Amino acid sequence: MRAGIVFAAILTVTTIAVTVILALPGGDRAKDFTVYDEHSYMKHFSDYSGKPVIINIWATWCPPCRNELPHFEKLYKECGSRVQFMMIDKESKQKLNDVKKFIKDGKYTFPVFYDWDNSAYEAYGTGAIPVTIAVNADGEIVYNQAGMLDESSLRKIIDSIK
Repeated sequence: MRAGIVFAAILTVTTIAVTVILALPGGDRAKDFTVYDEHSYMKHFSDYSGKPVIINIWATWCPPCRNELPHFEKLYKECGSRVQFMMIDKESKQKLNDVKKFIKDGKYTFPVFYDWDNSAYEAYGTGAIPVTIAVNADGEIVYNQAGMLDESSLRKIIDSIK
């Protein structure tokens, strides 16, 4: 019994420590990376130069990712004309049809890209997903953190880069 309590306490402290470590500071210059669209055409982050961008790296097998995607969809519909969205799936190319079905079934309209060579994740990954990065029009990272976002938090992040 006592060992179980000690284990639970260690697990709690470790979880809090990992969450703090994963909260990366903003202010750095955005790094370029390459992702692919559903037709395997390359898209470079630098194509969005001069525009505010929200990047979200996620996967269909990730429950927190699935839980936050409706918030991204809602805010994409509201803010997509002023802020670019790059919703980047981290799964392998072999999963493309599964991901496309997931997007269709969820009725998501935000732009989905695929990180088949881990370029985006290596540039911005924190060791966990989902991870959200906000880049202002000057190319500065104003937010970079792993973890699920609720609608209110995501709205504040978007408002900070408009």
